[in-house]
Amino acid sequence: MIHQICKDIIKQLNINKFIETGTHLGGTVAEVSSWFQNLDPDFGTIKTSIAGPQLNKFVSPEQNIYRYPVFENSSDKAKTKLYSIDIDKQRQNILQTLFQSNPNIKLISDYSDKFIKKMIDTNLISDEDNCFFYLDAHGGESWPLRDEISEILKLKRSIISIDDFVVPFQPNAGFDVYGNKICDWYYIKDLFENHKTYLYYPNKPDTDNRGKVFIFVGYNKNELKFMEKLPCFKPLFKGDLYITTLKVRLIHTKLYSSIEKTKLYSLIRKNIFKKIGIS
Repeated sequence: MIHQICKDIIKQLNINKFIETGTHLGGTVAEVSSWFQNLDPDFGTIKTSIAGPQLNKFVSPEQNIYRYPVFENSSDKAKTKLYSIDIDKQRQNILQTLFQSNPNIKLISDYSDKFIKKMIDTNLISDEDNCFFYLDAHGGESWPLRDEISEILKLKRSIISIDDFVVPFQPNAGFDVYGNKICDWYYIKDLFENHKTYLYYPNKPDTDNRGKVFIFVGYNKNELKFMEKLPCFKPLFKGDLYITTLKVRLIHTKLYSSIEKTKLYSLIRKNIFKKIGIS
């Protein structure tokens, strides 16, 4: 689930465009849309909520399906818009029906990096907007994270929050790994080399015990002074050169190297045995 710190950031910096990648079951959309109803009268107000039993086939029996808000008085002329992008067309079609009461909520079935590019190229989002990007489309083998960020950085300023991220001093906070890729600052830091950035981490993981990072691009210190009052911390150095993060990367690299060596050994052994007629 999205961290509550995001709610304060959205309010303080007058965010009018929220873009999520990796919709999954729409829990973030449901939560953020409830925040927007209090920030923009034209966005609409929640009158009730409904269940989404159509989504049961996408989760295990012990998981709970979210309840989805039903809006009234929503104007499509509202400046505040919420976009969520996912490549799972079947699931997105179901979610579109669950959020259909609000024209300001857009569920998109597409590759996230390509759609962000399209949004910027067609001026759907621009430097005139205050954009918050919530990046959560890096589960499993597919990791569009670097391409997403590369597109976002075409804007003069933005806020980027990445889910499932390694947080210094919080080794128990969950983060994503696939192969030799780790969702941490070292994986993306080169993309920000020519950009003015400020990093913050939450003091505690979210309710799902997952790590997060908040990256502010193009903002100045005075604009971010409110962050000092929130339950989060800044890295001591540029980036997150902490022992915890380094340890995570070193341990993973060693484990991955061992696994790859084992795979290679198994492959060589299998081929040798095959050549001499042993199965």
